[in-house]
Amino acid sequence: MHFVIILALFISLLYISYEDLCFRKLDIRAGVILFIICIINNNLSGGFWIDLFYNMMFLFVLLVMLYFYFTVRDKSFKMPLKERLGIGDIVFFIAVTPLFYLKDFMLFFITGMLMSILQHLVFQRFMRTKTIPLAGFLANYLLLILIIHYIFDFNCLKIIS
Repeated sequence: MHFVIILALFISLLYISYEDLCFRKLDIRAGVILFIICIINNNLSGGFWIDLFYNMMFLFVLLVMLYFYFTVRDKSFKMPLKERLGIGDIVFFIAVTPLFYLKDFMLFFITGMLMSILQHLVFQRFMRTKTIPLAGFLANYLLLILIIHYIFDFNCLKIIS
């Protein structure tokens, strides 16, 4: 059963990466499916619901801080995150929260941003638009982490597995 869940996780991350990199959008249903897979993985692995709650609170605080930062910077009360951070990116972050303990989710968030910048610098000449496919880049990074974790049996970030 656990193999099937991990396989579904790989397939959904590949789909999200493909969709975001090629079309610059993320189908909300794909994010919901990823979230359900991650919740099932969390339950099968004996993960703690309190970690999911802490991860969601961390994400909420971060998004609120980003909202206020862009509101003050732009001197506008319109929805600044919609122009700078897509709904699909936020859905992706919510979807992967069950995979990590809080400290490791924070580490994933920070290193994921750095890896996204690196991927953007490498691939920017091949991209048709100037926007950054954050969910796609983070899905690639998470796939790399999962490959290292499951194939090479090295847990660089403590994934609930």
